[in-house]
Amino acid sequence: MIYYTSDLHLCHINLLKQSNRPFLDIENMNETIKDNWNKKINDNDIVYILGDIGFPRKK
Repeated sequence: MIYYTSDLHLCHINLLKQSNRPFLDIENMNETIKDNWNKKINDNDIVYILGDIGFPRKK
């Protein structure tokens, strides 16, 4: 299967402040995205990612 996605915004801490995403914190959002991805995508799939994948985490 071929999939397209964009702007995952992994690790984008300010995104939770700027949008209405239903997550308690950024770790919960990242984990939910990862879990949903792994449920849907398998080794034979092709995924085109358009836009931002993630943002660097500040130390």
